[in-house]
Amino acid sequence: MNHTYANIALTLLLWGIYFSLHSVLANVGIKTSIQRAMKWPERRYRMVYSAVAVITLLPVFYFLSTTRSDLLLRKGGFLQYVSLAFSTWGIIVIKLALKGRVLGFLGFKNEPTDGGLNRKGLYRYCRHPLYLGTVLLCVGFWFFIPNVLNLVSILCVFLYLKIGIRLEETKLTEKYGDEYIRYMKEVPAVLPDLIRLLKSNQGGNS
Repeated sequence: MNHTYANIALTLLLWGIYFSLHSVLANVGIKTSIQRAMKWPERRYRMVYSAVAVITLLPVFYFLSTTRSDLLLRKGGFLQYVSLAFSTWGIIVIKLALKGRVLGFLGFKNEPTDGGLNRKGLYRYCRHPLYLGTVLLCVGFWFFIPNVLNLVSILCVFLYLKIGIRLEETKLTEKYGDEYIRYMKEVPAVLPDLIRLLKSNQGGNS
């Protein structure tokens, strides 16, 4: 039991370090200082940021994949299909959320200049479809390997997403003002309003 608690503590520490680094590099002030010091354009910083995010995630995944952890549910069987369903939808949602801007998001090309608040596509149904896809992927992964450390990891990710949404929306409110405040009142943050979605589809078909 003590061994389990030690592994949980180490899991929390690894995710804490990862998310702290992620937040520091995403901070506008720090980002601007690094860009000025290195004379990097926005595209170059985004590329380095994406690379650091992937590389620093590897130790976390290595620890989780090599550390024994008690299963909370019986692995395999029906859960494999549940895992596949959540994971597939997660990939689809992320792909749609990044439609036409994957290379720009990763820093491999310049993203288009700001054309105003985006309320098209999935952004009509939730304000952060990329986070929705992440949630679906995490749930799918846990059903695939439903152990204690993976559950702790997923809860860490969910907590960080909640904090990240609050910080991100503070910046978006400053940028778009009342338009974004209205958007927040009309559209859910992550989980779409299924009743509204069904009514919207029925209205479009009538």
